[in-house]
Amino acid sequence: MLVEREEVLGAARQALTATAASGGGLLIIGGLPGSGRSAVLSAVVEMAEATGTADANGRYTLRADATLAERDFPYGVMQQIVRPLLSTASDDELRRWFAGIAETIRPMFLDEQASGVPWTPSIVLPALHALMTNLAAEHPLLIAVDDLQWADQPSLRCLACLARRLAGSRVLMVATVADGYAVVEPDLVADIQRAADRTLQTVPLSVNGVQRVAEAEFGTDCELGFARGCHVATAGNPAALVTVLRGLRASGTQPVDTEAATIAAEAPGLLRERHLFYLSAQPESVRTAARALMVLGEQAVPELVAEVADLDPLDYKSALHALDRIGLLAATDPPRLIHSSLQAAVDAAMTVAERERMHRKAAMALHDAGHPAEQVADQLLWIASGHQRWETDVLRSAAATALDRGAGKQAVRYVRRALLAGPVVGPERAGLLIDLASAERGLDPVAALGHISQALPDLSSASDQASALLTVPFALAERSQSVGALLRAHVTSPDPTLSGAYHDLTLRLEARGRALDDHDPHRLAAAVARLREFDGCYPLDTAGGRELLAVLAHAAAVTASMSAQAVAALGTAVFDREPPSPTHVHTSMLKLVSAMIAADAAIPAGRWLDRVWEAARAQEAPGIRAVVNAERSAVACATGAIARAKSLALGVLDAADPAWPHATVVATTTLTRIALYTQDAELAKRLLGVEHDMTEPRVVLAHLMLRGLLDALRGDLVAALDKMTDCGDRAVRYGWTSSTVLPWRIWAAALYQRLGDIGSARALADQDYEAAQAWGAPHEIGRSLLLRGMLTGGSAGITALREAVDVLHGSGDLIELARATASLGRRLTGQGDAKAAEVSTEADRLVRECGASWVDGAEAELNGPVMRLTTGARTELTTSELNVVTLVLRGWKNQRVADSLGITRRAVEKSLTGVYRKLGVSGRSALIEQWTSIAPPGALDSDTER
Repeated sequence: MLVEREEVLGAARQALTATAASGGGLLIIGGLPGSGRSAVLSAVVEMAEATGTADANGRYTLRADATLAERDFPYGVMQQIVRPLLSTASDDELRRWFAGIAETIRPMFLDEQASGVPWTPSIVLPALHALMTNLAAEHPLLIAVDDLQWADQPSLRCLACLARRLAGSRVLMVATVADGYAVVEPDLVADIQRAADRTLQTVPLSVNGVQRVAEAEFGTDCELGFARGCHVATAGNPAALVTVLRGLRASGTQPVDTEAATIAAEAPGLLRERHLFYLSAQPESVRTAARALMVLGEQAVPELVAEVADLDPLDYKSALHALDRIGLLAATDPPRLIHSSLQAAVDAAMTVAERERMHRKAAMALHDAGHPAEQVADQLLWIASGHQRWETDVLRSAAATALDRGAGKQAVRYVRRALLAGPVVGPERAGLLIDLASAERGLDPVAALGHISQALPDLSSASDQASALLTVPFALAERSQSVGALLRAHVTSPDPTLSGAYHDLTLRLEARGRALDDHDPHRLAAAVARLREFDGCYPLDTAGGRELLAVLAHAAAVTASMSAQAVAALGTAVFDREPPSPTHVHTSMLKLVSAMIAADAAIPAGRWLDRVWEAARAQEAPGIRAVVNAERSAVACATGAIARAKSLALGVLDAADPAWPHATVVATTTLTRIALYTQDAELAKRLLGVEHDMTEPRVVLAHLMLRGLLDALRGDLVAALDKMTDCGDRAVRYGWTSSTVLPWRIWAAALYQRLGDIGSARALADQDYEAAQAWGAPHEIGRSLLLRGMLTGGSAGITALREAVDVLHGSGDLIELARATASLGRRLTGQGDAKAAEVSTEADRLVRECGASWVDGAEAELNGPVMRLTTGARTELTTSELNVVTLVLRGWKNQRVADSLGITRRAVEKSLTGVYRKLGVSGRSALIEQWTSIAPPGALDSDTER
């Protein structure tokens, strides 16, 4: 279908008419590849044949199609022009046509034996002109040549000769010339073009033209937005347009406005082969420039492209112009190939040797020009042979840079490339293995540990060995006997060769060694003694000093050997100086967050972790994000954001990875506290079902308290008390004399009271109060006073509760403040106190600020006021999640929900998991039970069967 070609066809019609009256001439049709030149030429031939049939005099039409494949065959185009007419001619016609000097070239076209005359231009050109003159004497003659730029040299000489002699003849020559292609004989083609009586261009189609072609292709109306999308994707090129339209139609796409995005996504792939064909027809300089553009990618500035392609500035500009003319360049600065699919195709067309050669040239050019190491290393990744020393240095530097920005996977690729080309043994390989472990430990800590173990035997210096040990992720160092033994040795017998120039290294080794045994009373006591040795002159200015102080502060916190205020001040000073980096998850700095929570100083830790999270969220390592989120959940719980704490911690458990045990341990401990506050049996059961290393003391204590909670909820208070006291006994054996981990004394005392043993309850409460006072953390003192108030009747109990509220106002623990205020409000209400309503209202405000509500009924209170999470009321569920919840609340099973909504059962399960996390509930039954208080307004207004 010829669209918007009326001007060209009109000019051809006039030229055909003029030819019959001896008005012959030359018409050139130019245009970009795929612009419809060949289609126009075919239409002109059909027009000529139709006119000749209607005319009693007839018309001879001769056509040839020049091709790249046949341009080395002498007179190939002329053979195409002449032979078809001669093949059906009678002997009489042949005699007339080859009369005169035309007889000389008769053997050339009829395969007759020549008389030994060579086919030189001086012989062929006059004879050929005579042949055409003889033909035109009988009928008007049309000579049509497609893709003149690819014609062989002898044929071009013949056509040029004819073109200069067409005036006054009955011969019309129409030739097409493609712009932007390599020309075999540019001078001869230019001669023919200059001889033209008229030159016309096949311009790109307009949007309306594209719309007409699309309607013809699809056989239906085409919406304007679809046409515009196709116009943008093909630049109105007819051949490209037809390729895209047929590809879209084959895939089921309809010509409607809503498919505009589909066009943009699919068109480059559909046009790839056409673009490659255009490129293959270009001179070698143009093809090389395209490869250089592909190899350099975003670094394809003119100077580098020219250098990689071995082009001088003039040739570079010419090559770039050619690529632009055939539509292979994007409208960007610096230039780019138009699409990734074309880049991939250009790459695939290169040989391995050629690819390596160009990437090495690109690497050297980038390196010499001072480009960043990562840009150079990206080129080196493609090279498998001929490795040079400078390349190793670049790859290591690039890996370090990638790791700094959180691109661990890319860093691993760089180091692996250096290892493949480097030595197989020795210190240099060991250094590369350490680099690999540094890159891997955020992605695969176990692999990192293995590579460090391989490197250690080849490291000769004490400093190199120490650095290797410090590369081991701390959580795995705790579980590796060999690494643990080496770290402990640095505590008991530090290497004297490191104490001078490597003092910071020594402090970091000591920190790791001491952190390994935070459940050994003797080692904890030694750590506290070490802290006191500093006598307030703390090594805060070095990373090693801060890490050691973090470990020692944690020892002081779990043993309550220093005041909470002193630990909080020390921890705050460390956080103020420690850069907020996600890499702290590989170190024993992890200990400081729990120490700060124990000291009722979670807020400074939270501010530091928020800055860490901003960097961690961009990390490629989910394990690192899990550890940071576990720490954030602990801080959120300690500051009263109970729903947020639960959501973060559940997310950590959902993605639990055995290679990141610290994340699971912290999340479990946090969720255990939440289960105790909310008396959530389902959450407790879920936590008990999580696979843990049961040699981890925190997990052991958490499981004891969770099982005790479940016993209490079942009414077996004796069994519950036994587990709570067992928890306390174990904590003492660990050397954890404070209640910094889990509040076992509070629960044990409350259970004694429920069992009627008030004496034991009060004795345990007094013990807890004395410990809290000695430690000095406001939240522990307030919690202990709350227990006293609950165990004591009358005015003395009210006094204790008032004191608890006053103390907790100076704490960051909003949960305990809310519980103490609620207890005071209830006690005042029972006494008929005028301020009871005011206090109770304040308690309700505080619990709402925590994202929870109070559970009504004193019988539910095993240990003071019980909370129930309600943050879902302020959380917006997606439409799909609300649809799933609506059907679940009707009692439908997951498969029925999936069938009703037309989704998979897995999709239903994923939606429910997201709902549980958003609403802070632990499962289906908790969702159903709590929905009336947490449902967004109107969520169930349209409760109709689907």
